[in-house]
Amino acid sequence: MEGNELTIETVLQNANLSRKELAKIVNSFSKNNEPPIIYHYTSAAGLLSILKDSKLWFTRWDSLNDTSENLIVHDCINEALDKYTQEPQFVKYIREINNNQRKFKKEGYIDSDLYLASFSANADSLAMWNCYSKNSRSDGYSIGFDNTSLFSNYPVILSKVIYDKAEQMKVVHNVLDRLFRIYDNYIKNQDTSTDTYRAVGEAFDFVFEDIGIFFKHSAFEVEKEVRVSIRKSDVDEKSIVHQIREKEALLIPHLEIPFDKAHVKSVTISPTLADRPVRPGLQALKSKLKMEFDIIQSKIPFRHI
Repeated sequence: MEGNELTIETVLQNANLSRKELAKIVNSFSKNNEPPIIYHYTSAAGLLSILKDSKLWFTRWDSLNDTSENLIVHDCINEALDKYTQEPQFVKYIREINNNQRKFKKEGYIDSDLYLASFSANADSLAMWNCYSKNSRSDGYSIGFDNTSLFSNYPVILSKVIYDKAEQMKVVHNVLDRLFRIYDNYIKNQDTSTDTYRAVGEAFDFVFEDIGIFFKHSAFEVEKEVRVSIRKSDVDEKSIVHQIREKEALLIPHLEIPFDKAHVKSVTISPTLADRPVRPGLQALKSKLKMEFDIIQSKIPFRHI
């Protein structure tokens, strides 16, 4: 490689850190296998919009409601870097990049093209009804999607969220080991330009942003979240609509990703709607949209008083 110079693309290629490979890494350390059906909790308006338009909204990661979003990974990295004692100067360089990225993310100075949609492995969760039905009565629906091929036409990473610190650290060590192999092969004991260091640093940012959104605080474990991420730069802008919506004085960027209606397998009705005439409307919607899905009533004995 002329002048030992690297680009972000060659770093990712030589470290075998494509987004497809990152999906394998994250999934290999997340507990249990991917669920065959994943569930999206929403309101009646959300259900109607999703089924009628056959589109799911992917929100930019820094517009979500978790204040530690994509920050936990940086704390894991700092802890993991203590293992790499043989090359203190390079470790110092990576640690500075890591701390800067954490600071910029926390202060909202990252212009990211990474978007995600959230699902749950649990079709009928009281915590999810309370949090994501989007009204004070916890009235809502969870839509069950066939996970096996829902996003097969898109370059996504789909994985269960990792809440366990030990599992998070395993993922970080796996990725750092690969990046340090790049250092051994192309930087160590060789004259390299600042562009080479910059390429490694940019690859570092890119990779850890990708895996960082699958790390969450253990307090959220009850959600059993499954996330699907996509980069705006990886999709055809002619088929994917980029929108900005207003929500309680905030402007929230999102992508509208089309899906095949055949992937909708069920609609579960929240426990608070058990005594209301919900099924006739759902049956009429199925008929109008020519869809086939199971209509399921929540088994949770809860009512809003």
